[in-house]
Amino acid sequence: MLGQTPFALGNWVFIHSLQSILVFDIVQDRMLNDRKSKEEIDLLVELNETKVILKGTKGVVEEYHRDNIALKKREQELEKRLSDMSAHLDECHRTIKNLETRLAESLEVNESHHKLNGKLQVRLTEVEEDNKKLSLQISNYIKQQEDKIRKLGL
Repeated sequence: MLGQTPFALGNWVFIHSLQSILVFDIVQDRMLNDRKSKEEIDLLVELNETKVILKGTKGVVEEYHRDNIALKKREQELEKRLSDMSAHLDECHRTIKNLETRLAESLEVNESHHKLNGKLQVRLTEVEEDNKKLSLQISNYIKQQEDKIRKLGL
C-alpha cells in the first residue's frame, strides 16, 4: 500500500468496503440459510418424532383392532352359548313344570290311596271283629250241638 496513490488507496478502501459488504452479505445469507437449515432440521426432527409417534400409535390401534376383533368373536360365542343356554333353560322350565304337574297328580293319587287304605283298614278291623264273633258263635253252636248229642246219648 505504500506505493499506491490516494485514488488507488481509495479504490482499495472502496474495494475493501465492497468486499466487507459482500462478506457481510454472504455471512448474512449463510446465517439466514443456517436459520433456514436449523428450521428445516427442526422440522425434520419434528417430522421424524411425529412419524415415530404415528408408528407407535398405529401399532396400538392395530393391537386394539385385533383385540376388538377377538372380543367381537368372543362376544358372538357368548351370545350363541347364551342362546343355547336360554333354550336349554326353557326346556328345563318345561320339564320342571311337567314334573310339578306329575308330582301334584301323584300326591292326589297318594292321598286318595291313603283314604282308601284307611277305609280298608277300618273295614278289615270290622271284618276281623265279625270273624271273631262268628267264630265264637260257631264254637258255641258246636258246643250246643255236642251237648245235645251227649244228652241224647249218642
